Amino acid sequence: MKVRTYITMIAAIGIAVAGHAESLSNLVSGIMAQTNHTPKALIDVRTRYEFGEQENLDPAHAATLRARIGLESQNYNGFTGLVEFEATRALDTTSYRAGSVHGDPSKTVIADPENTELNRMQLQYKSGDNTVIAGRQRIILDNARFVGNVGWRQNEQTYDAFTYKNTSFEDTTLFYGYIEEVKRIFGDDASGAAKQF
Repeated sequence: MKVRTYITMIAAIGIAVAGHAESLSNLVSGIMAQTNHTPKALIDVRTRYEFGEQENLDPAHAATLRARIGLESQNYNGFTGLVEFEATRALDTTSYRAGSVHGDPSKTVIADPENTELNRMQLQYKSGDNTVIAGRQRIILDNARFVGNVGWRQNEQTYDAFTYKNTSFEDTTLFYGYIEEVKRIFGDDASGAAKQF
C-alpha cells in the first residue's frame, strides 16, 4: 500500500480528533483528575480485500485500510469513559462502488466507503452485576444476527443509545436499550436510511 495512503489516514484521524477535542476532554478529564492514572490507548488497524461480482454489474475489487484510535479511562468508583475515532481509506475508490455515494455506479457494491467519524463516545457505570452505558456505543446481542456492529465491514455500526445490562441470574442476561440513532456502515456521506435510522 502506498505511503501516501497512510499519510492521508493519519491526517484524517488528526482532523477528527481535533474537531472533537473538547468532547474528549470533557468526557475523560474529570475521571483522569480523580484517579491520577493515564487512560488506556485503544488502537486497532485492519487491512481488508474483497472481490464482488453481481449480475448486470461489473466485478469489483476493494482493498481498504481501517484504523480505530481511542482512549479509555481508568475505573473510578465504577465509572469509565471511552472515546474512539475510526477512519477507512481505499487503495482505489474507482475499483468498486461503496453504496449510493461512493465509487463507480457500474461496479458491484462492496459496502466499505472511505469515511472518518467518531465511532464511540460513551460513559459507563458498572456495579456488581449491573452495567449502564450512555452515549455512542457498540451493541452486540447474542451472535449479532439481529442487533450488532456488522463487524465484518470496515466502518462499524454503532448506536447513540442508553443501555442497561444485568447478569444476576445464572445463564440469563437482562438487557434494555433505548436507541436514539443508528450510525450505519455506509458512512456520514450516505443519505437517508443508508446513513442512519
